[in-house]
Amino acid sequence: MNGTKTGIALTHSLGAIGYVVVIVSATLANFDRRLEQAAKSMRAGPMQTFRRVTLPLIRPGIIGGALFAFLHSFDEVVKSSLIRGFSIRTLPLKMWENMRHEIDPTIAAVVSLLMLLPVLWLIVLYITWWRSRPTVSGGLRGATT
Repeated sequence: MNGTKTGIALTHSLGAIGYVVVIVSATLANFDRRLEQAAKSMRAGPMQTFRRVTLPLIRPGIIGGALFAFLHSFDEVVKSSLIRGFSIRTLPLKMWENMRHEIDPTIAAVVSLLMLLPVLWLIVLYITWWRSRPTVSGGLRGATT
């Protein structure tokens, strides 16, 4: 497995699986199984129940687990350098080598993008949440006492 892409993928997967299991398990602990039973009582099949009921409710946990797994994998320069051999170069290893051997503005650009992308992602999430929230039209205009 040393020096293969499969070895690197397995190493990073084994290191990050703990984050995914904990986060998705916490999401599933708060999941109400009665919602699945209600969907099945309305003649929804197992796949349709999963796609329309279960997945939307556990999606934040899956996304959070994937994000933490990616961050953990991106931070594992030591594991990558031990497993990679001489033929495979990952982005964190390339960044590490460039910082040690030469001064290059490419590293500053990559780091700026790595800081900017999560901020842009949070802004997009906030805008989609803001647009999807229900609005109150009319309020208490027609109410009389």
